[in-house]
Amino acid sequence: MPHLSRSIIGSDIECVNQLRMDKRTFELLCGLLRINGGLKADGTVSIEEQLCMFLHILAHHVKSRTIHSRFLRSRETISRYFNLVLNAILQ
Repeated sequence: MPHLSRSIIGSDIECVNQLRMDKRTFELLCGLLRINGGLKADGTVSIEEQLCMFLHILAHHVKSRTIHSRFLRSRETISRYFNLVLNAILQ
């Protein structure tokens, strides 16, 4: 999770550069998705990491192979969690 740590735990500037929102807004969105969207951590990937991958794809218009190398997750995992986050946001 080195990329997640740098994006979220780093400075607000780095978080805005990577996710297009500050850390406070990111935490609020995680809370909303947890409560209202029904998004859950499954023991392997946290809600924060799921959302971070989703936002990074949207913010930088990158493919799953880029996220695969940054987050050290399989492309299938990235696709699955992208869809889970999207469905949670749509609810």
